[in-house]
Amino acid sequence: MMFTVIARRVPLTRLVLSRGYTSSVREGSVAQSKGFSKKEKAHEDEYARRHEAELLRKLKAEVCTTRITIVSLS
Repeated sequence: MMFTVIARRVPLTRLVLSRGYTSSVREGSVAQSKGFSKKEKAHEDEYARRHEAELLRKLKAEVCTTRITIVSLS
């Protein structure tokens, strides 16, 4: 009988100890904060601007080479 009582109390003790180590902050609360989401949006916007600038640079280079080809054919 004594072993049964100890076996039943061990999970309760672990539950109490694990509660002591948790904080009031929920998981993922940093990602949900306004400051973090503004910073993340700013990084995404910066990436989008750089990507679009690179695409525009490539397109302008393609237009330039096409114009040179047209002039040389004329």
